[in-house]
Amino acid sequence: MRNLFFVFAGLLTLLLPNLSVSAQPAERPITWKFSIEAGKEAGTYLIHAKAVIGKGWHVFAPDPGGDGLLIPTAIVPASGQKYTVKGPLKAEGKK
Repeated sequence: MRNLFFVFAGLLTLLLPNLSVSAQPAERPITWKFSIEAGKEAGTYLIHAKAVIGKGWHVFAPDPGGDGLLIPTAIVPASGQKYTVKGPLKAEGKK
C-alpha cells in the first residue's frame, strides 16, 4: 500500500508541471487602435476603433444576426465619466 502511494505521488509530481503549462494566458490575436475626431455639433466627438485581426481569427459585427448564439462585438465605455454615448456602434469593413 505504501509503495502504491509513492507511485501515485511520483506520477502526480511528473504530471502536475505539465498541467500548469496548459494554463498559460491565451494569445491576443486581435489588437485595437483608437482615434478621435471632432463631431459636427459643438462638444461632440467621433471615436474610431480599428481592429487588426490575426490570420485565421475573426470578430462578429455589433449585430451579427443568426440564431442568437453569435457573440456580438461590444465596446463598453467606462461608467462614471463626464460623457454620454449618443449613438450605436457602427461597423465598417469586410463582411
